[in-house]
Amino acid sequence: ATATSAAPSPRDSASFLPAGFPTHITVTPSQYQSEDDDEDDDEDGDSNNEEDAERRIARSRERNREHARRTRLRKKAQLESLQSKVKGLQAESKVLKQSLEECSI
Repeated sequence: ATATSAAPSPRDSASFLPAGFPTHITVTPSQYQSEDDDEDDDEDGDSNNEEDAERRIARSRERNREHARRTRLRKKAQLESLQSKVKGLQAESKVLKQSLEECSI
């Protein structure tokens, strides 16, 4: 077999670690900052985070409103289509009943 010059995968680069040793660590947002670190933050950092959170919530609400609006429009169009189909089928039924009566006379 010939050797390829492909870049090593991230797992290959950690081959010096003992078997079973984690090659990556997942950190949740709550682990970024402990409660003790809150005292060291300046007021601007907190207010920016709050503003970012408020903006994200506002964007989310706007997307939700738009999705709900499109859903209502789609539902309305489907209802109108079904109502139109009902009228057409009722008219067809009326014509068929008339032709059946003519045949039986």
